[in-house]
Amino acid sequence: MRLAKILCLLLALSCLLCCFVACDHDEGGVDDGGERVGDSWDGVDFGGSTLKISVSANQDKEVTFPACDIYTKGPDRVTTEEVQKKVLTRNRRVADMLNLNVVYTTTSLAWDEVLDNVEQLVRGAAEDAPDVYNNDMLGLLRAMTAGYLWNVKNPGTDANGNEVKNYFDFTYDGWNYEFMKGCTFDQNKMYILAGDYFLDMIRMAWVFYLNADMFNENGQALGYGDINAFYEYVESGVWSYDDLTYMCKRVWQDNGSFRDKTDNDDGRVGLALNHVSDWVLLSATGVTAYYQDEAYRPSVIADTSTFDLMASALRTVISGTGESWAQMSTGDGIYYESSVRSSTEYFFKGNFLFAISVLGELESAAMRDIDFAKGLVPLPKWDAGRQESYHTMVHDQTELGAILNNASSFGRASAYMQAINEESSDVVYEYYEKGLKFKYNEDKGIRSMIDLVYDTIDSPFGMQMAGLIGENTSVALVGMNAAATNNTVASTFASEKIAYENALKATLESFSKLR
Repeated sequence: MRLAKILCLLLALSCLLCCFVACDHDEGGVDDGGERVGDSWDGVDFGGSTLKISVSANQDKEVTFPACDIYTKGPDRVTTEEVQKKVLTRNRRVADMLNLNVVYTTTSLAWDEVLDNVEQLVRGAAEDAPDVYNNDMLGLLRAMTAGYLWNVKNPGTDANGNEVKNYFDFTYDGWNYEFMKGCTFDQNKMYILAGDYFLDMIRMAWVFYLNADMFNENGQALGYGDINAFYEYVESGVWSYDDLTYMCKRVWQDNGSFRDKTDNDDGRVGLALNHVSDWVLLSATGVTAYYQDEAYRPSVIADTSTFDLMASALRTVISGTGESWAQMSTGDGIYYESSVRSSTEYFFKGNFLFAISVLGELESAAMRDIDFAKGLVPLPKWDAGRQESYHTMVHDQTELGAILNNASSFGRASAYMQAINEESSDVVYEYYEKGLKFKYNEDKGIRSMIDLVYDTIDSPFGMQMAGLIGENTSVALVGMNAAATNNTVASTFASEKIAYENALKATLESFSKLR
């Protein structure tokens, strides 16, 4: 990577930002619906004015479950599906409560088409442009740095200098405010909405599926009596890479077709990885080259000693060498598959103990039809003694929300998004019980694991925001290059550190021009 290339890219970004920081917001329609008193919306009335919301109806090609619009907009037809009925009820209740005419439209855009779509809506000043825009995080983050989104924390003034009406209160349950703090370079400027209304955050959370029947059959050999004992172990916070590699080797039953190599047709296989597993596992470590300090200020890592240790541990999992402890067999029990869907489908066959995928895959018909009991656990810590808590990563194509900076009314948009997020807990609960077809109410172990995944959904800063700072300066590249070549991160990072620091400085200068 060349510093000059990074700075040229950032200069172009800075020029683009300057074009949009002075955008005036349209005052059309009813902006102030009245004051909210405490938790009550009784005093807020928008007089039947229209709020336009665009939601994504695009299905990620690497998953088998449906697009998320059925959980935001709701289904287009009357349905008997319990979660979707809850969605429709919630949407009608909030619209009636605020006296709003909410008009939903859908888009079906790939992740790399979102930015262009937002640009057309904002720069073209289309009269039918949506106020609230729901789409892939990857595209929204780029729309943010391009200056197309409205600051939801400090929305500022309208074209006449009047304070914009703002109903957001991110202290309410239902918002994932820590995640939102990780979607910006400046804590006074927030543009991305994340919370219970955006159910795709849960659906696109990376987890390990677990074959509960296989676990119980081999529980003693794996070091646990049964799966409930394992769930308690995980919940205590010590589930780690060492546990994972040990279990994969202990459970592996080679069929001999590829001697000393794990094959997807072996009698038992420990884990199915796929082509994104390296950076998913890397994100779950919480060790990043770009990070936010305790005050959420962006920084470049100074001490790489922990990073070196983590990269070595990660290499053990990905390569399956088992170098850090005594070999339990001549193989590793870990199988790599290039496709996310294929690794999930291998799990369906019943001979894999673990598979890494996203939580929402549990909705799929194939997962529901399997003839063995299934479970799940969060991604393990790289080291139980050095990593304080689990980190659940959500995929970069998870569908989040934003308010476009040419929205007709920030007041209406903020009131609806605040109210609907507060009213979404019933939908989330119904999704756990009915959407995932997991016995959330009845199985204490399942409940604890789902709650643990939800509670550990983490900041995207170290991975997703790193990609906005400069081309190829993601922590994934540094960590994986070091792991692949058996070099230390310190030696790999040393030659790049100045470029990283200059790229971050230039990015912060560009970001400072945003409203």
